[in-house]
Amino acid sequence: NFPHAGSVGGFFDGHPCVNWRHENLMRLFFRALRTFVKPGGIVKVASNMGAVGARFSYITGGAGENEFCHTETVPFLQWSLHRYGRAYGDRRDAYRRPSDGEGYNAQRAEKDM
Repeated sequence: NFPHAGSVGGFFDGHPCVNWRHENLMRLFFRALRTFVKPGGIVKVASNMGAVGARFSYITGGAGENEFCHTETVPFLQWSLHRYGRAYGDRRDAYRRPSDGEGYNAQRAEKDM
């Protein structure tokens, strides 16, 4: 997922400190976009139904606080870029990437949105 606040050593994604980082990142992400996105522009953010980091509520909340409107949620497999190469987004990418049809341990493509 991008944006993603990254991992914090010794903490899990559901920890309140890590959740605050993700929520704050969404606010700051959309605040920064206000400078660059023209009126009527579209911003697309990918996440996962089971995400405990970049949650749907953090994405839509950060967007709403910065004058962006949520128009639709699309299952990732129905999107035109559904064949993109997944990445772990951390040190594992240096030696291994998810294979075709494989995702993160707790996430599957049918739950991406």
